[in-house]
Amino acid sequence: MSNEVLKVLIDEKATKIVDLTKQEPKTTKQLAKLLGVKNSNLYYPIKKLLEVNALKIVDERQVKNMTEYYYSSAHLATEAINFDFPFITENFDQLVALNMLNVNKVFDAMAYDVEVNMGKTKEEIKNMDEPNTATFSSMEVKIPYKEWNHLLSDMRKLVSDYKEKYEDETLPGYSIYLASCKNVLNDDEL
Repeated sequence: MSNEVLKVLIDEKATKIVDLTKQEPKTTKQLAKLLGVKNSNLYYPIKKLLEVNALKIVDERQVKNMTEYYYSSAHLATEAINFDFPFITENFDQLVALNMLNVNKVFDAMAYDVEVNMGKTKEEIKNMDEPNTATFSSMEVKIPYKEWNHLLSDMRKLVSDYKEKYEDETLPGYSIYLASCKNVLNDDEL
């Protein structure tokens, strides 16, 4: 992923376009309606997303005297995006912005869960098929550096295996953001 891709994806409108076209291709008109904006407000972000290959034209149809293009970002879900050196060093600010957007998605989903489940008893929530749309986990493990890299690789492979196992397009999609760091500072140094 290039610096240009990051610059495009940290734009909120562009991120929403990518999210809206993951499952099903959409036209500019459909996107405008979903986003509550004029078609003309989407030409620039769509153009930029196409330029950096974050969107692809997957179909085109003639409607009267105009060609409607159907845009998809489904191809982005087929590959894990891993940021390593020197890429991190060269694009640190953009990576922070992109990952903050992802973290915000998780907390927005958690806020939605709280709102939907407000007033329900623990028993009612326990008996629900899908009581939440987001989760957050934090763990610590003490292992050598090479094993840490191996663990991350195993986690990526595990997600890929599940992805292949459940290719059914009718199932809900879940985003998994994997971040890991060495604990280099003691709590008293923060």
